[in-house]
Amino acid sequence: VTENQNVFNPMLSSVFLFKVHDANDLWELFTNSVPVLLQYKNVKLVVLDSIAAVFRAEFGASASEFRERTLWLTSLSSKMRELSDRFRVAFVIANQVSSGMNNTLRPALGLTWSNCINTRIMLKRVTTGLREGFCSNVNERNENIVKIGNGNIESKELYY
Repeated sequence: VTENQNVFNPMLSSVFLFKVHDANDLWELFTNSVPVLLQYKNVKLVVLDSIAAVFRAEFGASASEFRERTLWLTSLSSKMRELSDRFRVAFVIANQVSSGMNNTLRPALGLTWSNCINTRIMLKRVTTGLREGFCSNVNERNENIVKIGNGNIESKELYY
């Protein structure tokens, strides 16, 4: 264990972890703490896991709550774009999915969040030991499908 700690300590000293409980905490994080880290700690990747957990717990299904959630999501997306442009940092935001009609998967935060993103990456387990994923640029009409498993990586690009 001590030997592994020596290997991981330098890497972990560059990892900053924050826990948020609601949309206000998340907004506070992205308007105050994250910009300071980006400016003084040379951060190049920000990971938010899971954005849906914050918003699903706080907002219900009424029309007024839907409007408020939409405002929060678009404001947060704008803030992340601003920070990304200003500090040349990438944001990876994990979202949950839910089943739609005909067992199709759709983003848990719906169409609003789908229109806030640049690139969609979806990962799923196909069978034991095999993973499949796709990456699509939402502004272009193509997808890259990657299958990983049994020591192989298979990739295919689709255009539509």
